[in-house]
Amino acid sequence: LVSATQTAAYSYQDLRIIGALLGFDDFTDVLNHDVAVYRMVYRTSYHGDATEASGLLFVPQNLQESAPIVSLQHGTTFLKNDAPSVAGEFSGVELFASAGYVALMPDYLGYGKSSSIFHPYYDREHSAKAVTDMILAVGEFAEQEGIALDGRVFLAGYSEGGYTTMAAAQAMQN
Repeated sequence: LVSATQTAAYSYQDLRIIGALLGFDDFTDVLNHDVAVYRMVYRTSYHGDATEASGLLFVPQNLQESAPIVSLQHGTTFLKNDAPSVAGEFSGVELFASAGYVALMPDYLGYGKSSSIFHPYYDREHSAKAVTDMILAVGEFAEQEGIALDGRVFLAGYSEGGYTTMAAAQAMQN
């Protein structure tokens, strides 16, 4: 973990309204936590050289019990400004945090803090590291902030994020 800077906050009441507007009426009852959103910078490596990467972290507020982690990998991004930590717009990941998950969305190498790197598209090693190193940094953040984690980690993604999810799952299993 290098840094975590709060960039937004949502009340669970607002997230219930947003969830209903998005068509998730059946699930809005589980949205019980306000959410703080952070731009996180963490250490990783690229071709053996130390570098910094970034992503968004979504933290449920006022947790009464330990929380699982969910890492959601976004689809292919072509513009540097569309990276999650750069765009900073509502992504829907806030809903997971409101339901009690510590949620994260890595930018991937080549975006956000590491935008000087040419994005290693469909590169198993570096795709996995962007996720697994951010998960480790989230663990450090949680420890510093007194957030209890329950040890469970869930992964999900679509498009390039589906590939990245599978690469991260394989790296975690190995």
